[in-house]
Amino acid sequence: MLKRGRLHTGDNAQIDADGGPRIVDRLKDGHVKAIDGTVTAHMSKHPASPFRYFNSSPEVIRLVVLMYARYPLSLWNVEDLFFERGIDICRETVRLWWNRFGPLFASNVRRQRISRIRGFRHWR
Repeated sequence: MLKRGRLHTGDNAQIDADGGPRIVDRLKDGHVKAIDGTVTAHMSKHPASPFRYFNSSPEVIRLVVLMYARYPLSLWNVEDLFFERGIDICRETVRLWWNRFGPLFASNVRRQRISRIRGFRHWR
């Protein structure tokens, strides 16, 4: 039996909005279906986007961070560069994005480099 507000690992259950347990089935497309037949949510197996809490587009964030990392520019230079191109960001925003997304982008670059190296059977 389920206790209120707690799910056991092996149980196929979720908590309703009112706090009571509801038995559900997971469909092949990722949707969750309640016993009464209503499809209640889409449960994705993919991790949530790291950009989900930011109002700017992921492309702008990626461009700002990679430009700050790739070229010898200060935070002020990056701010001025994007302001000239119609994107109004603060230098503190650049710093926040660098601290938040810099390690993420660096790990992606490392992963891509390793996969390219593993693609070669023999060193040239």
